[in-house]
Amino acid sequence: MIPEILILIIGLFILIKTSKWVIEYAVRFSDITGLSHGTTGFLLLAVATSLPELSISIISIFNDSSRIAAGTLFGANIIDIGVVFGITALISGFKIIKKDFDQISHAIIITSIIAVFALVLGTMNIVFGIFCIIMFVVSIKAVLEGGREFEEKEEKNVLVSVESIKIVLLILLMIGIIIVSAKFVSDSAIKLAETFGMGKTLIGATIVALGTTLPELFVNISAVKRNNFSLAIGNVIGSLVVNLTLTLGIAVAANKIIIDSTLKNLIIFLLIFNSILLLFAWRGRIRRIHGIFLIVLYAMIYVMLLVG
Repeated sequence: MIPEILILIIGLFILIKTSKWVIEYAVRFSDITGLSHGTTGFLLLAVATSLPELSISIISIFNDSSRIAAGTLFGANIIDIGVVFGITALISGFKIIKKDFDQISHAIIITSIIAVFALVLGTMNIVFGIFCIIMFVVSIKAVLEGGREFEEKEEKNVLVSVESIKIVLLILLMIGIIIVSAKFVSDSAIKLAETFGMGKTLIGATIVALGTTLPELFVNISAVKRNNFSLAIGNVIGSLVVNLTLTLGIAVAANKIIIDSTLKNLIIFLLIFNSILLLFAWRGRIRRIHGIFLIVLYAMIYVMLLVG
């Protein structure tokens, strides 16, 4: 049991560290090529910080452990709102501007539709997976169109330099390390689930989900310290969308998942968090007290999941 715990901890550490490097290199690539940070930042950070969830989901497919993938994704979204967004608000309250509210409401609508469909259908199969991936494409289109409305484009030539090629190669290397690390995390999580008699959905929603959402947390803390609240919001909101569209879509398209009692509870909890976040955002300002509320609510749900 101890070796599995050590492998899990080391694997999660590598996932977190390499994901952070991917973000740094991706931003550098954006700077070098002259791509707009405003139009690409939302998608860039969201996809980059969701790499651990994506890689674990892919590896879980080959291990025939899609329940870990599903538990990780729904659990990660709950943590993104309860912990990541909660801690962000706790560090510093901030105003929700119209552009940010549009992003939040879009993400809440998309993820809530997917969650409700999963509850009603009682199973997630290849058709459901294709639907999720289509929602991802729709989200990308909406973000890009929204970016054009809020930004003035600057005419810049995209320079393909030796430096940019080096950065792309480094990004590919980091992604490779992430995927390998994810296999070790997934394998150790399965063994721990069997050792403690925990369901695979539960261990994915707790231990693995907590570890894989740390990149979002680190990025948000860094963004808030720089008073870049829109970047912090975009990071969390983008991750919510990527997790339940692209990543979940890939996972269930490969293996059908029956909604068990644990996964059903996770989906219900996610819908509750979605509603609360939308309400807070609609009020126009996220305060520290809101952050405390989200964190405490998540802690209560976490205990309920473990005890139940």
